[in-house]
Amino acid sequence: MKRLLALILTLFTLFSITALPAAAADTADNGSGLLNPPSNAIVVPGSEEISPRIDVPYTLNFPTDNEYHTLASGLSISGNTTVTVSGNWYPSVINVYVQFYDPSTGNARSVLLRNGVAATFTISTSAIYTLRVSASYTPIYTIDGHMTVRYG
Repeated sequence: MKRLLALILTLFTLFSITALPAAAADTADNGSGLLNPPSNAIVVPGSEEISPRIDVPYTLNFPTDNEYHTLASGLSISGNTTVTVSGNWYPSVINVYVQFYDPSTGNARSVLLRNGVAATFTISTSAIYTLRVSASYTPIYTIDGHMTVRYG
């Protein structure tokens, strides 16, 4: 039994040593102290995680005043990235517009999101985006809940 454990530990150590350089090459330090993310990565500000697929939760708390409200800015997203958005909020009968806005061009990709129903779409152009939400309802209510965005 001790030999088996020693063999497993030796193989695990050997694998770790040989696999580390290849994995480290994908996110090597570029001399500025910043990591070079893989070309298909989504970089989310405030997140240590750089990944081709990442789920990011957002808290929703905004009025139904037909104005866009920023949830996050500085989202560096590669072109042809699939995005899935889902969420739950109150009042649940109100639909929420979710928009990825490129302030440098004024272009946007928007989707109408229903409570509890996921929407999937593609962001076709690489850019630095601002994630915004909006809802319109009279009388004005406050949307209160959460939303998750899956990048990749």
